[in-house]
Amino acid sequence: MNNRKITIGRSTDCDLVLADLTVSRQHAELELLENGRLLLTDCHSSQGTFVIRGGHEEKIKQQVVSKHDLLMFGNITIPVSEILTATHLYNHDSPVVEVEKLAQKAKSPGSMKLDLNKNPQPENNIEATDSLSKLFLSFDGRISRSTYWLKYMLPYSVIYVVLTPLDMVTGSFDPTIGYGTFSGIFVLVGLIPSLTMGIKRCHDRGRTGWFLLISLIPLINIWVLIELWFLKGTDGINKYGPDPLL
Repeated sequence: MNNRKITIGRSTDCDLVLADLTVSRQHAELELLENGRLLLTDCHSSQGTFVIRGGHEEKIKQQVVSKHDLLMFGNITIPVSEILTATHLYNHDSPVVEVEKLAQKAKSPGSMKLDLNKNPQPENNIEATDSLSKLFLSFDGRISRSTYWLKYMLPYSVIYVVLTPLDMVTGSFDPTIGYGTFSGIFVLVGLIPSLTMGIKRCHDRGRTGWFLLISLIPLINIWVLIELWFLKGTDGINKYGPDPLL
């Protein structure tokens, strides 16, 4: 067995066995390259191999993937991070470790969650693994209500409250728009993070980021705030990524 490569398919000879009829006997291979990247190769499967990023499915023959991607084999969707955790193909300290043979059944069509009873540390939680730059500048993935409030709404509100008196002292505060020089600059700088966090909260609800456009409609925009601020995201994996609460 090549400890840099795992085979994925329905056959019990595969390193990662997916017991679903939509999965080919030898569906795909995931290989750890010398540079530490992960190369996914479709093995002429009948249903195809797909990479899901930002809610978009792409059928691939061969492609470099990251641990944050979702992979779809037939009706089975699995985060790359769960494959890495389950097979021990890769970790941050040592890029190559022993591959274990697995036999897991899909719990439901379209999704599969590996449970090896080893207390693995999931790598698909954006709050725990991504840098602040990815959290605030990337439009991909999902964030939970707690992340939205604690890492965006609360800091944003505190900074705005601090800057507003400064605007008043300097005489730049305009009550008609609610901003002054300092708070206005802060709002402009925070425009992109505001969009990325809002879009990822929409993704957590299973909605496209275009849902934010409803916030431009008076009265109806209240529902957008309710969804972003108070409503729980969809359970488990959706087309935008893994559940951030898992």
